[in-house]
Amino acid sequence: MKKASDTIYRLIHALDKTEQRYFALFAERHQIGTNNNYFQLFQIIKKNKIHSDKELQPHIQGLDFVKHLPVVKHQLTDNLLKALSQYDEVNSEEEQIKQHCHKALILLGKGLPETAEKYLNKAEKKALAQEHFHLMPEIIEVRKRIITKRYYKKTDADALINLYEQAAKYQRLQDNKDEYWLLRSRIYKLHSSKAVDRKVHEQEELTELLNAPQLQNEQQAQSKDAQLDYLQLNALRYFIEKNYQQAFEYNRRFLRLFDEHPYLLPLYPDRYRAILNNYLIDCVQLDKEAELRAGLERLYELPQDKAFKKIKDTALQVFRLGYQLEMNWNINKGNFSANCELIPHLTNELKRYKKALAAQQILVFYYLITYSLFATGRFEECLDWANKIINKTDEKMLTVIQVSARMLEILAHFELGNTEYTHYAIERFRRFIRKQKSPYNMEKALLTGLTQLLNQTPDKHQKIYEKMITNLSKIEESGYFKVQVWIQSKIQRCTYEVAYGQHSPKT
Repeated sequence: MKKASDTIYRLIHALDKTEQRYFALFAERHQIGTNNNYFQLFQIIKKNKIHSDKELQPHIQGLDFVKHLPVVKHQLTDNLLKALSQYDEVNSEEEQIKQHCHKALILLGKGLPETAEKYLNKAEKKALAQEHFHLMPEIIEVRKRIITKRYYKKTDADALINLYEQAAKYQRLQDNKDEYWLLRSRIYKLHSSKAVDRKVHEQEELTELLNAPQLQNEQQAQSKDAQLDYLQLNALRYFIEKNYQQAFEYNRRFLRLFDEHPYLLPLYPDRYRAILNNYLIDCVQLDKEAELRAGLERLYELPQDKAFKKIKDTALQVFRLGYQLEMNWNINKGNFSANCELIPHLTNELKRYKKALAAQQILVFYYLITYSLFATGRFEECLDWANKIINKTDEKMLTVIQVSARMLEILAHFELGNTEYTHYAIERFRRFIRKQKSPYNMEKALLTGLTQLLNQTPDKHQKIYEKMITNLSKIEESGYFKVQVWIQSKIQRCTYEVAYGQHSPKT
């Protein structure tokens, strides 16, 4: 049996508020008789957040149109698409260009070539201003018809040759755009897979594409679209090579191109947001605080920007990207207190986006908060957030965070003098790391030292800490939490945050 389509449900829930209002006005204008069944169905689906025919059934029992539901669903889909088409005619520059061409054809058909040419000139001006070269063949075709309709009056041979050459020129420009689009698409198709999963020939192909001639000479990129691809792909190449300064420069130039040509933002808001995020990551890597702060400010403004209104998850992605970058920056700088100031706001936002955020994304926020609370000596609160990670998430998810959270749980109990709980947490952690493939030598050495501390009186602790530092200095440290920094905090009798500022390298 053919599965019922869920298209209409997905379409309705994808509408923004402005589009919903527009459709309501459209349905009111196009109502026949006293009942508008398709709009009634629209309201039921929207109001009750329905996503399937099965969910719909209880809400439509006893209604007049229930026997003709497939017909009404078809009417709703058709009218909704008509309304959105009309909406785009007003709000889309490209649709306005097409409309000018269409009006020119109508006027030409009515014997008004002079007026038709005025509309066509408007279409051409808009198309060239925004480099819509793919629309130029249609515009030139209408211009040919106008010339023919006038029986070549007011048009000399040079004008005809010029029109022919224009058609060839815009086709070359469009071909150049398509060439860069193809290169970008092939590169990102390969790059989207994890490096460890790529076959040898795929990695070789990716390397070859990233060194293609089109990316060596900027003059080959003959349009703004091609220039965007040139800049984006070079930024990617240098980032892969860990040349963050060059990646930063190309990403900055990409964003600057949007600033210099505002029409690009409504066309490519997703690309702008993605490259802004990459640029901010470059700022973190290169320790460029002023650029990072300015970039974050711009990122936080995006949900209010008109160009991003139609992108449903803009506010969610800005929250995730922006605050994770900001918190990681603060940690790199040893400014855990700044992260703690964000916790009330983060708590509210995490509740707001709980269903929309992926479990791994939530886990990252939980850990950044847990780590920051521990670093500032707020151990009771640290345990509350560590518990969210240890007891309420899949232990196989983001193992490096799971390991660090369990270490923080142990150390927070130790700091609070909860000896019995510390012993229990140590044994639980040992069972956990036995299941893992990594050796976790640093963590095991820490557990050995903690066990010695628990079995000795406080007056012996200082020597044990010093011995732990000596032993652990021989082991390469991995993960987010810095074990040796914590031991230094105990030797110096200060918070982890203070010790981090003195002993941890800034990365």
